[in-house]
Amino acid sequence: TLSSATAAPCAVESLSGGMDFNSNINRTRFDIMSGKAYAPLLDAITKAIEQAGYTPSHIDQVLLCGGAARIRKLQSRVISLFLESTVLRDDGGELDEVIASGCAEQAALIAQGITDPASGADVQAKAVAKPLGLQVAADKLIPVLLKDTPLPASRTVKVALPAGEKRAYIAVSEGEPVALPPVDEDNEDEDEDAAETEEKEHILYRPSKLLAEMVLELEKVDANTRLLVKFFVGTDGKLTVTATEPASGQSITAEIPAQ
Repeated sequence: TLSSATAAPCAVESLSGGMDFNSNINRTRFDIMSGKAYAPLLDAITKAIEQAGYTPSHIDQVLLCGGAARIRKLQSRVISLFLESTVLRDDGGELDEVIASGCAEQAALIAQGITDPASGADVQAKAVAKPLGLQVAADKLIPVLLKDTPLPASRTVKVALPAGEKRAYIAVSEGEPVALPPVDEDNEDEDEDAAETEEKEHILYRPSKLLAEMVLELEKVDANTRLLVKFFVGTDGKLTVTATEPASGQSITAEIPAQ
């Protein structure tokens, strides 16, 4: 109950000499006592990502499962491993039933005769054809939905505005990958002064086709103002992009038919 309340009762029957123990514990005290248990879990998450050949920046969503995932402090520690745009999901049903539900679905596939990955090779799944994202410069695209993402697909990113800017301009584009420049091995012995020169940012995607432009006029902004920009592509291929300013509720939407 500490996931929804600041304090909860704690009771142990016949703790010592037949005497029962009854007390209360608050969320802060619980977090302090359980803090040492969080570190091994966070290390395990980081290790799993590395073993899969990814980095935290590749993760779009984190799906919580297990009863312990209800602990708010643990949730905040987990999401701190990832980018601000990574979505923490707890909508997979009862958290302590998520794994069991997945096992039941897998059992249903086995019952249908799908017992190995190769047997599903003939299944044609619809997917995003090209990277979709926010165009922030003539030669730079921030990808939101990557190529081959299964449909339907939904991603939400946070966008900061320039200081004092009340006019939010949003450009939605298709993109294409940009090859990274090769590493010059001949420069490995350069002196420290040369090594301190500013590194140029590697642009991984560039715009290839402008799909939509939106302008959201905001009534009030401050240094903490952020826009939530949601991309949704349905199974019909139609792209819907909605930009919302949470504090005021102002929003604007663009719909792009399937290309």
